[in-house]
Amino acid sequence: MHWVGTQEGRFDAERELILSDQSPADIVFLSAADTDLAAVAGSWGGVFGSRLRLSAAGALRQPVAADHFVATVVKGSKLLVARLLGGRGYFPHLLQALEDMRESSTRARLLLLPGTGEVDEDLARLNDFPRDVAGVLQALLSEGGPKNLARAGELITRLLDWTGDDVLRLPEVEKVSSFGWYKSVSSAPSGPVAWLTFYRAWHQTNDLEIVDALIDNLEKLGFEVGAFYCQSLREPAVQESLLALAGSVAAPDVVLTMQSFTVSTAQSGGGGFLEFFGCPVLQVPVSSGSRTAWEPVAGGLSPSEVAVQIALPEIDGRVLSSVAGFKEESDRLEAAQCVLKRLRADASQIEFICQLAQNWARLRRLASAQKRVAIVLANYPNRDGRVGNGVGLDTPASTAAVLHALRAEGYLVEGSPENGTELMRQLLAGVTNDPDGSYGKQCGQ
Repeated sequence: MHWVGTQEGRFDAERELILSDQSPADIVFLSAADTDLAAVAGSWGGVFGSRLRLSAAGALRQPVAADHFVATVVKGSKLLVARLLGGRGYFPHLLQALEDMRESSTRARLLLLPGTGEVDEDLARLNDFPRDVAGVLQALLSEGGPKNLARAGELITRLLDWTGDDVLRLPEVEKVSSFGWYKSVSSAPSGPVAWLTFYRAWHQTNDLEIVDALIDNLEKLGFEVGAFYCQSLREPAVQESLLALAGSVAAPDVVLTMQSFTVSTAQSGGGGFLEFFGCPVLQVPVSSGSRTAWEPVAGGLSPSEVAVQIALPEIDGRVLSSVAGFKEESDRLEAAQCVLKRLRADASQIEFICQLAQNWARLRRLASAQKRVAIVLANYPNRDGRVGNGVGLDTPASTAAVLHALRAEGYLVEGSPENGTELMRQLLAGVTNDPDGSYGKQCGQ
């Protein structure tokens, strides 16, 4: 179970009230992804200068912040381009405010794009431009790269003055590979192999401090490291590439991934794709907030981060490590009235994560008979009937089945019960609860 970081009487950390202090401009670019803002700043900043505003969408999940942003920034601007990952589910108040604004005679024209490649009818319905315009701009931003971003900027320039009377020439979209190796593994590794997977967007914006820190620390521990980036581990071409590498080069002894959960595949036999390689898979969360905001919160990560970076990966069988780094304020762009954020590595946590990877890799290479495994059953001390209790579950029978499976895999299992009934008999023969509050007395302590 994971606690979420909330406080009584306040919105959660993702919906803290932060009011924008930006002024209107010709173009407002809004995105839920910091990597989008960094990429657009690098490509469009010098072209549009003070005519451009860059805004992070996260704060606009708060209703008051959304209303304030639309009233003080969007309404007085000429064009709003927004990439809203999560659509109406994440930004209901913002979309409602934009819809209400459409009744105003003086307002920005809207070009709302989904954060993924899927069509979002809620967003398309609010757009002031034809679908093919939104589709091309979405493709240019999704593919990324200098040429596509420059062409997107040129399209935005034409849209500012476009009335719909003339034919709008749409630019070509240059296909850019959605995956690749940032660092390759040699064909004959001399030590244990670690694979590291991370998001393509980090590679596109050179936001690689955490990735580089993990690679450096793993290599100091004797690993040969392969670092792979992609948009999604669900892509068939991505999976084929990794499977081909595992077949031609030594397969990984441990995988560290900073990406969220994957779907089941035929190759993986029903589990997450990375589990196909038969080695420990460590989930390495990266916080979207700063370290100073994270430290005082008992729950640590925000609720959505817990869901995407911890709970769902655990369903795929991944092992949680620790938060490798945080998003910290970096470059202040005065013309665009925006502060960009970049990933920053946390040295102590990076060291812990790499040591954990080393321990799991070492454990994987041990023979099963040399491994020591403990199965811990819950016990509620009010009565023996609560030993191993699980609502709707036959815990004793399941435990006996696990012990049989361990024995079949070569683990040293001596004197284990043959069934659930025998397990309970063995457990109840010893001390299971202590109604007199005398813990340890029976053991002579």
